[in-house]
Amino acid sequence: MLSVERRLSTRDFPIGGGRDYPQPQRYSSYLDEFFVTYGLPRNRAALLLERYGSRARAFAVFCQEQPDAPLRSLPTYTRRELAFIATDELVRTLSDVLFRRTPIALSGLLTPDVVREAGSIVGEALGWNAQEMEQQCQQTWKEGQDRHQLKGELPAASLSHTALRA
Repeated sequence: MLSVERRLSTRDFPIGGGRDYPQPQRYSSYLDEFFVTYGLPRNRAALLLERYGSRARAFAVFCQEQPDAPLRSLPTYTRRELAFIATDELVRTLSDVLFRRTPIALSGLLTPDVVREAGSIVGEALGWNAQEMEQQCQQTWKEGQDRHQLKGELPAASLSHTALRA
């Protein structure tokens, strides 16, 4: 296409969380060192490693810089975890977080409450006002309906959003 001969293949080049990820025979000792170093419960450390690979260390540091809490609507994720994704990964939309930066939607876990709670967290991290947060939640739910066969309507912000704020 470019009429230029390839000089380097990226076929076996690890990217993102794959860089510095342990080989299977070293995984258990890597996990042990990870959870001890960051003071995490072993199951939380394993979940971060599974989701983010070697980037889990950056998530662990960020999540410990301020108080953190599990999402009420999706307790396997935390507020700081979503805030880190929003601020560190050049996110511009809530849809980007829920459909592309996490496996939340792909795993069938996207609900109106998840959209509202994540919208509040991502919006706060990115400095959105209430109108922008509502627009992002509506657009994300509509994308889910149009492209991913989500059913139902997103309830008005006053019904679920208030209950999910930390």
